[in-house]
Amino acid sequence: MSANNNTEENKPNKSTAPKKAAEQKTGAPKKAAPKKAAPKKAAEPVATPTVATKQTVAPKKAKAAKVPAAAKASVEAVEPKATPVKKAKASITETKAAPAKQSEAKGSTNNTPGPSKGTKKVTFKLRFHTKYGQALFITGNHEVLGNNDPKKALPLQYINHEFWMAEVNFPNVAASGKINYSYLLQQENGAFAEEDGGEKELDLSGIKQAEITIVDNWNIAGSYQHEEDAADDNETDVKVKEPKTFTHKFLIKGPSIQTGQTVCLLGGTNVLNNWDETKPVLLRAKENHFFEANVDLSQAEFPVLYKYGVYDVNEKTLIQFEAGDDRILLQNESGADKLTILSDGFVRVA
Repeated sequence: MSANNNTEENKPNKSTAPKKAAEQKTGAPKKAAPKKAAPKKAAEPVATPTVATKQTVAPKKAKAAKVPAAAKASVEAVEPKATPVKKAKASITETKAAPAKQSEAKGSTNNTPGPSKGTKKVTFKLRFHTKYGQALFITGNHEVLGNNDPKKALPLQYINHEFWMAEVNFPNVAASGKINYSYLLQQENGAFAEEDGGEKELDLSGIKQAEITIVDNWNIAGSYQHEEDAADDNETDVKVKEPKTFTHKFLIKGPSIQTGQTVCLLGGTNVLNNWDETKPVLLRAKENHFFEANVDLSQAEFPVLYKYGVYDVNEKTLIQFEAGDDRILLQNESGADKLTILSDGFVRVA
């Protein structure tokens, strides 16, 4: 099955203001004859500061003993109004903060908070180019993923032309154990299509980190890598030196890897030995034709280019690199208590 690419503030008229100012200036002499015009002008400016009121009233009515009291009363009547204004501004600031929290929640398919004790927060990121009208879903052998029922499959959210994503909190990790899952493509007419190459696998019980990001690839039907039925699990014993801490787990299937061989990894960073073919990172064989390696990329510069290859364990030599372009890890999504799993599909060897 093939996939296609997807397509995802008036300045006031300065000439008007001076005209109004001119009209007020020219209108002032005409209304200067009536003695009652002065109070009207004093009433027009609503936002006149309190200090200005004291300066204009106090000199004229200083002889009257009651006037200062009235002036003080008027000042006191005005001053308390400043308090509600400050409270109003504070309430506006609080209401503006609410939408920001809602926008953050949109990143989660289930609008769920971070993982609580005993749960794992898993972010599924699928690299897939869709076209208008298509949608992607994830299903698996867990109730959160719909128990393999397409009607209950979890929808993914479109991130950009390259990725779709879903965030899930898996409760009771100890009981969850291994989770088998796969992706579904919904066509414009509503029909579903499954990816080829069998189900993907996630073993939560062996992961200590609370948050996990899985970067998946859609398995394309008809590729030469899919020869699972023709080979048994690889049981070649490979001595691998495990790092004390690691940020990334490289996971890939290699059904065509023969006994005495294993999958290796090289790349353009110190941890991946800068493409030195004599010092590749060896992957361990697991069940169902999976190979994995734990790597600490906390000090690496991103993006990181890398590639898999086939390694002869007995001869301790690199037999060949996989076909195709270099794979790329654009950014480091790992951190404190976070793990990134690169689920890279199949080794591109015949």
